[in-house]
Amino acid sequence: MAKLYSEAEVSKIIQRAVELQEAGTDATSYTPGVTTEELQKMAEELGVDPRYLEEAMREQIDGASSQERKGAEEERVVEGEVSPEDFDILLQSMRTVSMKNNPTAQIGRTLQTNAFAGGGMHKVEITSRNGRTRIKAKNFPFVQFMSTLYPAFILSAVGAPQIANAGHPNLAIGLAIGAIGAAWLAFKLWNDRAKKGLVRLADGLAARVQELAKPTTTAESPDAVESGEEVRQQLRLGTDDSE
Repeated sequence: MAKLYSEAEVSKIIQRAVELQEAGTDATSYTPGVTTEELQKMAEELGVDPRYLEEAMREQIDGASSQERKGAEEERVVEGEVSPEDFDILLQSMRTVSMKNNPTAQIGRTLQTNAFAGGGMHKVEITSRNGRTRIKAKNFPFVQFMSTLYPAFILSAVGAPQIANAGHPNLAIGLAIGAIGAAWLAFKLWNDRAKKGLVRLADGLAARVQELAKPTTTAESPDAVESGEEVRQQLRLGTDDSE
């Protein structure tokens, strides 16, 4: 008898299979993202009523434009492919951070780097192939932790015992709890700001990919389409009107 999977299991299995394929030797055959037509076809095969599919899609769009977007990870899939030769333009769109253990690297048609936005550090991965570009950005709260919680823990661990040994145990406990509590609040506020920066970073990269992948028309001749190279030159020189 064939195994029966729940909807949640199917979602996890498909997502994991995509991750394995992207990391494997068959990555070039995979196209990131799913179009509305492809999603409708999948829903039809599963027996999902189109009305509920449309409602779920609206909820997803509404949620993506609300405060719910302030997550620890953001992902965008953009129509259009960016040449690896233009990855340097994408790097210029970010405030990159050089890390010894996780440096900026280009592997085939995938760009990996670290970027600073909203006061926090984020891991960024951009893959462009088969006419689409996927952008993954994940919050990495190293700076927030090292600047708030870590010093509070160290001070509490060192200072509290000394105060307690001096005959003030209750004061030592109170100061330790206060220091850690204040540090946690500072960490949370800082990290929330970093998550907002993560959203802006992902949106900005998606917009830049669209500029690189989609030709535009000139003001002098609206019917004339600029070549991709002309658009890239504008972006490199910083003379693009959207800047």
